[in-house]
Amino acid sequence: YLPLLVITFISDDANYEDTGTPQSWYDAVVAAKGGNPEAVVVLGLTPYDGGTAGAHWHDFIGLWGARGLEASIALADYTPFFSEAVGLIEDTCEDFVPQ
Repeated sequence: YLPLLVITFISDDANYEDTGTPQSWYDAVVAAKGGNPEAVVVLGLTPYDGGTAGAHWHDFIGLWGARGLEASIALADYTPFFSEAVGLIEDTCEDFVPQ
């Protein structure tokens, strides 16, 4: 039995020297979830502003499609982000079928 995994991270790291790539990170998480990307929700507060800073985080979150949620680390209030995140997790749980 592999339960739903919720990855939540907050980063102000605009670094491009991380080990691996967004695709390799995605592949590793999916492999850890038994090949089921539907068993993962990814939430990230990042420095991405449409430019290159934090683009690696933006790309990683984007690979999760509707189960990825991103907002700016510079928000004055994180409440709307986490409220949306709870809704996304609830929706994913309702649709989730454990393997």
